[in-house]
Amino acid sequence: MNSRIAKNCLFVWQDIWQDMITVLSENKLAKLQRQIAKNKEGSKNWDKQRIKIARLYEKISNIRNDFQHKLSSKIINENQVIISEDLNVRGIIKNPNLAKRISDV
Repeated sequence: MNSRIAKNCLFVWQDIWQDMITVLSENKLAKLQRQIAKNKEGSKNWDKQRIKIARLYEKISNIRNDFQHKLSSKIINENQVIISEDLNVRGIIKNPNLAKRISDV
C-alpha cells in the first residue's frame, strides 16, 4: 500500500474519531441545557446544572485542543517540510458546518 494513501486514511480516521467524540459531547450538552431550562434561575439546582454545563464545555474544548495538538505533532514529526496557507478565516466562519472547528483555533 502506498504510504501517502495510508497517511491519508489515518488522518480521515482520526478526524472521524474526533467528530464522533465531539458529537456525543454536544448531544450531552444539549440534554443538560434542556434540563437547566426547566429549573428556576438562581436556585440551587440551577447552579448545579450550570456547573455541569461549564465542565462539559471545558471537556469539549479540551478534546478539540488535544486532537489538534496530537495531529500537529504527528505532522511535524513525520515531515521535513511544512508549508502553511493563508486562509480567509472570517469567510470560513460564515459556513455553519465549519464554524465550530475554526473558531476553536
